[in-house]
Amino acid sequence: MEDLNERIAAWRAAKLLTDKQASAIAAFEAARAPEASVPEDASRVVLLAEALGYVGAAIAVTAVATLLGNQWHDFNLGGRLALVALLTAIVAGAGFALRGSSRAPMRRLVSLLLTAAILGVAWIVGIVANDALDWSSAAVMLSVGGSSLALSAMLYRWRKRALPNVAMLASALVIVGGLFAWPGLDPSPTWVGLSMWAVGAAWALLGLGHWIRPEGVAAGFGAVVALVAAQVSSFDDSRLAMLSVGFATAGAALAWGVARGATYLVTIGALGVLVLLPQFVTHIFGSTAAVLVTMLVVGLLLVVVSVRVARGRTAPVKKVAA
Repeated sequence: MEDLNERIAAWRAAKLLTDKQASAIAAFEAARAPEASVPEDASRVVLLAEALGYVGAAIAVTAVATLLGNQWHDFNLGGRLALVALLTAIVAGAGFALRGSSRAPMRRLVSLLLTAAILGVAWIVGIVANDALDWSSAAVMLSVGGSSLALSAMLYRWRKRALPNVAMLASALVIVGGLFAWPGLDPSPTWVGLSMWAVGAAWALLGLGHWIRPEGVAAGFGAVVALVAAQVSSFDDSRLAMLSVGFATAGAALAWGVARGATYLVTIGALGVLVLLPQFVTHIFGSTAAVLVTMLVVGLLLVVVSVRVARGRTAPVKKVAA
C-alpha cells in the first residue's frame, strides 16, 4: 500500500488525478486488500492456521480412509451413520466457527471445510438410501446428487468461491448419471456423453456470461468436462460425431480464449485439439502421414495464435508508454 500511496501522490502532483479521484482510488484499493494493514506477525499466524487446517484435514481423511477400508463392513448401519455424522459435524462446526474472518486464507479454509461438510451430508444420504432403504443405484445417485447440489448451491449463494462452484458442477454430473442409470433404461453411450457434454458446455457458458463466479473456474472446469465427455463417448458408430463435437468444443474454447485474452481457455482448447485432432484425422483418412501433416499445420497455427495473443497483450502497454 505504501508503494500505491506514493504513486497516487505522484499522479496527483502531475495533475493526472484530482484530489477526489486519488482518495477514491486509495479507498478502493484498501478495501480490496484488507490484509495489507495487518501486521506481518498476524499475517503469518493466519497463513500458519490455514496450513495447519489443510494438513489436519489431510491427516483426518487418510485416517478415515484407512479405517473404513479395513473395518467399514464391521460397522452396523447406526455405527456408519454415527461415524460419518461425527466427521461432518466437526468440519461443519470448524467452518462456521471461522466464517466471520475477512482474511483471504481463512476464507479459503472456510470454503474447504464447508464443502467437505456437504460431501459428508451427501455420504449420509447415500448410506441411508443404499443401506437403510435399499434403493437402486440410480435412486442412490439421484438422492446423493440432488442433496449435494442443493447444499452446494446454498453455500455458493453465501460464498461465491471456487469449491462450491465445482461442487455444484460435480453434483449435476452425478444427477445426469443417475438419470441414465434408472432401471429399465438402456441409453446409448452417445446420449450419455452428449448429456455430460451439455452440462459442461452450459457451465462454461454460464461462467463466460458472468452468471456463475468465479468465472474462470466455471468456464475452465466446464470446458474440461465437455471435452472429456466427448472423448470418452467417441467410439463405435458415434465416434466421428462425438469427435466432431469435441473438436468443435476445443476450437470454441481456443477462439474465445484468444478473443478475450483468457490464457486458461487457450490452454484447454489447445490440449483438446492436440488430443482429438489426430483421432479425427485417422478416423477419416486412416493414414499416419495425414495425421502428421495435420498436426504440423495445426501446430504452426497455434504458434501463430500464440504470437497474436502476445502482441494483443503487449500492444496496449506500448500505446500508453508512448
